[in-house]
Amino acid sequence: LLMGSLFGLYPFLLKLYADGGYQGAKFQAGLRTACRQIDVEIVKRCGLR
Repeated sequence: LLMGSLFGLYPFLLKLYADGGYQGAKFQAGLRTACRQIDVEIVKRCGLR
């Protein structure tokens, strides 16, 4: 619901960057249902501490 609203208000946004917690099939399917034109890129942590 949030993604559909966000990308509906700002149609020039074409890419969503997310961390590894969002790489599952459930998230991908939900995002495709809400906004089909959005490309998702999963960003890995670099491990610096």
